[in-house]
Amino acid sequence: MKRLLHYRVLLIFCVSLLLLVGLAPVQAQADNLLTNPGFEPPYNTLDGDPERTVADGWSPWHITRTDGVTVYGLPQPEYQEVAPNADRIRSDSNAQEIFGTFANPVGGVFQRVVEGITPQAEYRFSLYAWVWSTSREDILDESEDDADVTVEVGIDPTGGTDATSSAIQWSLPAEQYDAYRQYSVTATATSNAVTVFVRIKIRDPKARTSVYL
Repeated sequence: MKRLLHYRVLLIFCVSLLLLVGLAPVQAQADNLLTNPGFEPPYNTLDGDPERTVADGWSPWHITRTDGVTVYGLPQPEYQEVAPNADRIRSDSNAQEIFGTFANPVGGVFQRVVEGITPQAEYRFSLYAWVWSTSREDILDESEDDADVTVEVGIDPTGGTDATSSAIQWSLPAEQYDAYRQYSVTATATSNAVTVFVRIKIRDPKARTSVYL
């Protein structure tokens, strides 16, 4: 069985050096400014709802249902830790799973970062994610019927926490299944805080669609 891999989230501080002869390329530093970038324990069950179990340091978000949508339109995604299912964990002890069951949610997780943020400095947010989708729950190792899933990462350079804000700079939406893929975006901070977002869109409801971070 293929292992559903999860990788680590990385927020890198980038500095532009102005030299006498010109502007040098952006130089990446090794500092990771995120809290719990690896989605490790502890996991918190929010408001007593087991369908909203999220890694410490991260918060869930989703676009809510409005009048006129279908029965399955824009429900809340479900959040859970992957452990103890070791086949879904590549390294360390845990991973975050975000999924929908016969549903087409739009949502993800976010984190507001204050420590180490300098206005007018450029920041890069990178994440690896694995997408699996199937209409048959007996097929666990590959996507039997994809759900038209895209993943994006974003940075709000103002430090806001509204995932629908026009201030957020998003990566291009990408669709890939049954393999890890890197998603990255850069933005220049305009305040003493930035907020990073993961956005998952499931457009075609299937029996099970999961994204592992």
